[in-house]
Amino acid sequence: MEKAGMEAGLNPDTASSLAIQTCLGAAKMAAASEDSVAELRRKVTSPNGTTDAAIKTMIKGDVPKWVGNGVLAADKKSKELAKELGN
Repeated sequence: MEKAGMEAGLNPDTASSLAIQTCLGAAKMAAASEDSVAELRRKVTSPNGTTDAAIKTMIKGDVPKWVGNGVLAADKKSKELAKELGN
């Protein structure tokens, strides 16, 4: 997000701050809500708005699959490390 912000013309400090605050705000909202993350996203995404455009682009680029693959790779590695450490 930070790199893309800079590519869009933001200075590095602003790009970093906005990326951090976006993630922090989303995480705080998800932690405080009884709604699922998918439902929260639906509630805050205006049709044909900026978030909608970003999400459609990420889905088209298979980002959900890549994130899932990353989680599964971390899980596999954690199990390998646990075996090595005898846990």
